[in-house]
Amino acid sequence: MPFSGFARFQASTPGAALADWTVTICTSTAKDLIGLEMDTRLADVPWEVHGVSSWLDLVAGVVASAGRLRLDRVHPSARPPVVLELHPSERGALDLIVQSTMREDSAFKSLVDQAPTGIFVQTGGNIAYANHASCELFGARQVEDLLGRPVIELFQEEFRSQVAQRIDDLNEGRRSVELAEEGVLRLDGSSAVAAVSAIPFRFSGEDGALVFIKDITDAKEGEKLLAREKERLAVTLRSIGDGVITTDTAGSVTLLNKVAETLTGWTAEEADGRPLSEVFPIVHELTREPCEDPVAKVLKTGMVVELANHTCLISRDGREYVIADSGAPILDDSGRIVGVVLVFRDTTEKQKLADSMHRAQNLESIGVLAGGIAHDFNNLLAGIFGNLCLAEECAKDGNLVETRKVLSGAMDIFDRAKGLTQQLLTFSKGGTPVRKVQEIGKLVENSVHFSLSGANVSANFRIAEDLWHCDCDRNQIGQVVDNIVINAMQAMPEGGTLDVEVENRLLDPGPGGPQGRSGPFVEILIRDHGQGMAKEILSKIWAPFFSTKTTGHGLGLATVFSIVQRHDGWVEVETEPGAGSTFRVLLPARPGRSPAIPEPEAVPIRARGKGRILVMDDEDYILLFIDRMIESLGYEPTTVANGWEAVEAFRRAEGSGKPFHACILDLTIAGGKGGKAVAQEILELRPDAVLLASSGYSDDPVVSEPVAHGFRGSLSKPFLREDLAKLLEGVLAT
Repeated sequence: MPFSGFARFQASTPGAALADWTVTICTSTAKDLIGLEMDTRLADVPWEVHGVSSWLDLVAGVVASAGRLRLDRVHPSARPPVVLELHPSERGALDLIVQSTMREDSAFKSLVDQAPTGIFVQTGGNIAYANHASCELFGARQVEDLLGRPVIELFQEEFRSQVAQRIDDLNEGRRSVELAEEGVLRLDGSSAVAAVSAIPFRFSGEDGALVFIKDITDAKEGEKLLAREKERLAVTLRSIGDGVITTDTAGSVTLLNKVAETLTGWTAEEADGRPLSEVFPIVHELTREPCEDPVAKVLKTGMVVELANHTCLISRDGREYVIADSGAPILDDSGRIVGVVLVFRDTTEKQKLADSMHRAQNLESIGVLAGGIAHDFNNLLAGIFGNLCLAEECAKDGNLVETRKVLSGAMDIFDRAKGLTQQLLTFSKGGTPVRKVQEIGKLVENSVHFSLSGANVSANFRIAEDLWHCDCDRNQIGQVVDNIVINAMQAMPEGGTLDVEVENRLLDPGPGGPQGRSGPFVEILIRDHGQGMAKEILSKIWAPFFSTKTTGHGLGLATVFSIVQRHDGWVEVETEPGAGSTFRVLLPARPGRSPAIPEPEAVPIRARGKGRILVMDDEDYILLFIDRMIESLGYEPTTVANGWEAVEAFRRAEGSGKPFHACILDLTIAGGKGGKAVAQEILELRPDAVLLASSGYSDDPVVSEPVAHGFRGSLSKPFLREDLAKLLEGVLAT
């Protein structure tokens, strides 16, 4: 059936009253929709207009104003409501355009029924229309189960007053209502939670509301589960003893637990959104350098990471905590990193306890070392004093040959005592190498032969003919070989054979080189066929004071490791219980056959020297024997005990016209100026002064490189008369 119709009222005679106007045109649709017939008088129309008391007064006003009027709700007798438009014409007529509301309602229903969200229409507080989604939400099998029901009955009791107020706002105030969560009562008596909003709406010519309703029961249950899970997580985080911090991928803090708040000094609210570096500043405990950002490291690697040792957290109030820390990525369901979690604990007290235990162990180790060194030195002193006593007796008897023999024995023991002292210094401070280009093959061979003298162990050598030279300290490398050979001899108490191999090695970058380095090296292999070592011992052999022998002091291999490291080399060992041990030493080499610096030939001591020598030392007995040595060599000695006396003596000598030809200055003076400071003052008085350094610390850089510090040469205590004579003759030769 068509949805529009047309009719016209017009005066049948000129001047006829408006009430007597009759229908002169009427389409069949207009007749069906509003019941008009031809010649029907305007006063007899069969309808009612909602909200209008007098139809004739309404029409008179429209005709008088000559304006159009739309009536959205007109009720013809026994027919559905229609929309009626009144159009007065200039020819004394009134045109009516009639439209069925069924056309608008049908289009609306067709659209809304397809919507996935529940939509229903409320007019007069009752449901006038509901789509399929609304029926499903309320548990209705068909739309007719909902039509005409009061809306308020479909909501739970505690929400009905709120719903009633919202209906009044819509119907009377024509105001939209905002989204609200309300409890729904289904037709079967079960409940649900819905999100409800509505806007004013006209339906079938009546004022009402278009209501949007969505079932959020599952979502609310999910929120409850999530809230319970968050509460469990919060309880867990509060209960654990470790600090926990989470960040997003930008490194901004998103969560702190109570322990983290205590250690960092920030509350969770204050820290939220701040950069991790601000809330969690960490530095190296010893160097005070900032530590690597753990979040950046996790994001870069995508793996669990741990902080380095000695990591220190600086709290907001300035307190410091030594911490152990690990960081891990936070992944979503797809495996994508969405953040980082840091877990850390305060290990300050634990570290203090460990340090105390370490100090106690060191004191115990030093006690063992001191006992071993005292034992060795007592034996050496016994040998020296014994020979000196024998020399005294031989001298009384006038037996010069025997006197020289026993004194020579005392000097041999003196060399061993000096070697033990040098070993202690090398271990304690490294012993700065005095490097020269050396023919390493001969050095190794001579050192092995010397160490095996008188032993029941022999050596098989395989030394490459084209062996490269090394820039090294001859004495220290000899000490390395000596200590390894002694260790090998002790591993073969019944005797045996050592395999000694020396060859060139050109190492590629990677784990095969010393600490991953590459380049030319000389490799020294010393292999014994003794008992070997267990794996648990192997990890300790380089540690100071460690020894498996009751008579050892545990410095031999520790000294080896120290010397090789200071030569920029590498040392390692391969061993198996019962299969012997192989020590491998790698030293940086100079490819090619560049000539090595020859060992200096023995220079005979001149019968008598000449010149004045100033000697500064704070030990009286050292001044005494140096005074006698210098005098025996023909020089004129002057001895002083401190820096002030040395400078004054030099100044007086310069003023008297009898200057000193050389000055021997001890580098370390208890409670006063040492040799370096005195040397500077003397050089200001005479820039060409001949200065010689003397020290009991052979690792002092002034001893190893005297010229770089203003000296012409140096003496390492203890020294012999021959050492002093050679040095003086060398510097005073010109």
